[in-house]
Amino acid sequence: MFLKQRQLFNDLSSIFDLVVIEEETGSTNDDIKRLIKHSSNSLSCFKTVERQFSGRGTHGKNWKNAEKSMLFTVGIPLAKSLSLYQGVTLCI
Repeated sequence: MFLKQRQLFNDLSSIFDLVVIEEETGSTNDDIKRLIKHSSNSLSCFKTVERQFSGRGTHGKNWKNAEKSMLFTVGIPLAKSLSLYQGVTLCI
């Protein structure tokens, strides 16, 4: 597992300013929000975990840990006009 994580880290480090790979967390989304809040708003970041115990989806839906699922959150800087991103979560 370690070698796969190291390769993932190396691949993603060429794309994102910050890459975090951990065993578990409450919520990758909450973690990324905290990282961005306490650093530069122009920080692009990626966090993935094996398990999360307080994950949630869009509109407050519960996010279950399915076996062999990929749990991650991506944080990217956005343009000032959020209306440009309307519907992005539906597409993803």
